Amino acid sequence: MLDPALQATFQSCLNAVRGGDIAAFESCFREGAEGYASLAGALHGAPAFGAALKALNERLPGLALEPMRTYGEGPEMAARMRLARDGKEAEGIFAFRFDPEGRIERLVALWEPGELLGRASGVLEPAARAAVEAYFRTYNEDDEDAHMALVSPAVVYFGAVSRMTADGIETARGIFRTAHARMGLKRLDPLCVFGTEHHLAVLVRIHGAGAAGPTEEGVWVFRLDAQRRFDRVSVLWNPGTFLTWAHK
Repeated sequence: MLDPALQATFQSCLNAVRGGDIAAFESCFREGAEGYASLAGALHGAPAFGAALKALNERLPGLALEPMRTYGEGPEMAARMRLARDGKEAEGIFAFRFDPEGRIERLVALWEPGELLGRASGVLEPAARAAVEAYFRTYNEDDEDAHMALVSPAVVYFGAVSRMTADGIETARGIFRTAHARMGLKRLDPLCVFGTEHHLAVLVRIHGAGAAGPTEEGVWVFRLDAQRRFDRVSVLWNPGTFLTWAHK
């Protein structure tokens, strides 16, 4: 369950978007907040997020959004969102990072606006799709070297189990080994990818060991560098079932 203070900020953010309240929306962010949105591109600073909401209100007046499920307990979390307008629906992933005061310091909002704007949907770039497919394929094959070749030496990693941020390729290598061995995350099946450029979110089905092993749903949030290596990875899910299973 998301920390109550962070839940309050998340709810305030949603209410501001629903009401088109630019000032209330900006107040949810720390001054130096950064992020990315499908319609707006890269965003830096609370006023940029306010401007992005204003533009969204102008392009899609009456937009409704509702969280379908949340993942993670903080300081990072993701919400699987349903967006609707004029009888049309779209789905997306909104991924947040909160600062110690409970304000949003990063927001990545990835969804397909073409579905609501009556135009062709965006297409995931072939290089980005190939990188995502390789990331999960090499994990499922337990091919550590091939998996690490996809990751930037400067990777920044956040994991829902530890609720901690770590960096560096050796940290990523240790997490790879732990997930396979101690946590028993034997297979990760990507279900849907959101995003088209360097920012991607993937809805994933997580499988435990054996036919009777547990399953869960989670969100992987990625940023790709210029070489299409993963330089930011956030793994957001609710691991209680797996933590119990791993100690049976």
